[in-house]
Amino acid sequence: MIARIVAASLLACLAALLAACSTNGTRQASAAQPVRITRGMTADRVYDLLGKPDEIIVNNGNPGIESETWIYIRTSHLAGTTQVSMRETVVFDSIANEARIVQEPITTPMTSETVERLELIMVMGEVAGWKQLRTSDQDFAGN
Repeated sequence: MIARIVAASLLACLAALLAACSTNGTRQASAAQPVRITRGMTADRVYDLLGKPDEIIVNNGNPGIESETWIYIRTSHLAGTTQVSMRETVVFDSIANEARIVQEPITTPMTSETVERLELIMVMGEVAGWKQLRTSDQDFAGN
């Protein structure tokens, strides 16, 4: 039961990233409301919630059973700075008329890219299962 709750929570977080606009074959993350995908959900409902899949693979394993894998790929980018250490600096306090030592953060530029891949297994037009993969790459100071 706990595994189902955790899986549903992870899927909801991923689905929030999946409801975004298309760029260069992948979709950029947006601040959309979380989407809940469940087993038995129809293909039409999934399409309404997540849009057109980035790729559809037709599975021909069992004759007479319509099976596809719908693949959604989403990319999000973050840029900013991160603190790497502290340094002591001497400053003059003109009110107290004295020198003081203060701690200043040392920061460096940081960028990160997260790619999330969701594979929905569609059997006879309904969600039968899914798997997801999330990878992140961080770059500090252009390294």
